[in-house]
Amino acid sequence: MVKAAVDTTLDASVGAGYTAFERTMKDWQSSLIRWRCGLSAPERARLEQVATRFYLPPNEVEEMIAAGHDTLRRNAMLRAFLSSL
Repeated sequence: MVKAAVDTTLDASVGAGYTAFERTMKDWQSSLIRWRCGLSAPERARLEQVATRFYLPPNEVEEMIAAGHDTLRRNAMLRAFLSSL
């Protein structure tokens, strides 16, 4: 009985949190659309020239992955955690 009450309380809290997050995101989206639609033609043209993608050549991707593996292998805190499992 107590577990059911706790579960119901937690579910309500999670639902309320999600609803608030969803509302915040919709407000942000509306604000962004209003801002974007309010730009002048020169401002729009300038923004359309801004690069929005990040690119790494395949060999650099492999180097970054290897560097990440090396960093994690050398991390004392991670090693301690893994040995505690």
